[in-house]
Amino acid sequence: MSETEEVIFIDHSIHSAGATCEEKGRLAYVEHLVPIAEQPPLVFGSAFHAAVASLYSNVGLDIEEAILLAQRAFTDEVRVKGPSALPISADSEERRSIERGYYLIEYYARKWRHQDVHWADITYFDPETGEVKPYVEIGFSIYFMDWHGVPVVCVGKIDRLRRNRIDNNAYVWETKTTSSGTSRYTEQVRPNHQLTTYKWAARELVGMDVSGIMFDVVHVSERKMGGKFPHGIDNDKDFARVETRRSSIDIDEFLYDLKRFTTRWLTFRDELRSGVIPRGHRNAPAACYMYGGCHYRRACESNLNAMIMKNYYKRHVWHPWEHDKPKLVLGKVMPFGVSGT
Repeated sequence: MSETEEVIFIDHSIHSAGATCEEKGRLAYVEHLVPIAEQPPLVFGSAFHAAVASLYSNVGLDIEEAILLAQRAFTDEVRVKGPSALPISADSEERRSIERGYYLIEYYARKWRHQDVHWADITYFDPETGEVKPYVEIGFSIYFMDWHGVPVVCVGKIDRLRRNRIDNNAYVWETKTTSSGTSRYTEQVRPNHQLTTYKWAARELVGMDVSGIMFDVVHVSERKMGGKFPHGIDNDKDFARVETRRSSIDIDEFLYDLKRFTTRWLTFRDELRSGVIPRGHRNAPAACYMYGGCHYRRACESNLNAMIMKNYYKRHVWHPWEHDKPKLVLGKVMPFGVSGT
């Protein structure tokens, strides 16, 4: 959550910010503390997204050339986001390495190349450049409620909007890297408010009735190189794509949840600021070890020891698109039912 004097920005993570652990939400979204050291999962995920964007921007090229360009995009993103966050070798203790990233890009490109001919990017006309461009990395900013007279705006970024050449229907595409197995991870498509947000945003901003969401999952395993898997990649198990759909009722229920939890969260934030409560409730150990471990575990283990806080965290107020600006940002600041961009 980010704030200016005029607006409060939130994204889909508001649902888990306090529900998982109030103290985690306080440290991240009220105190705006972030780890000083770059986190490998975030750097790797961002770099792989850059590689996939490169692959789909070069579908007309020979596959070998497209793979090389994608690997270069991966490296460039690592340099920007966290040059020291990822080890070089796939044999390191950290599974997210540059070498594993390179092989995942190659296997991903070869696995899906023949299926991707059935898909076409949906395009728009850019009046500033006079060019027709694909809807790729689409940022969105949508008003949905007020908080004591301050507008609350939901922001996010859609990976791509594509059309199936066979049925001519539009789909949102979302690519994820995960340390969980693909079969387990793809079960998380429902309920999933992040994915529902994308259909809602496409409807509100592009006026497009999206048929479904393609969930494109890549498993970052700890598998060693050699033997049956010379590059540590299982072509059958490390990649999966599943389709999930959302009805108008799903979107209504999502908006209900979003408004309810945002109201709870902003009430909690105001209680902290006014001194009614000193900190949030800690949900240990359940939240401490989820998704590879909470970034704030050191803080809670030390009961906010001043030296620990100084050495491991820095204050950084989040502003949408500050470091990772989408290629296109669409906004709707009017209440529901009123047109405007």
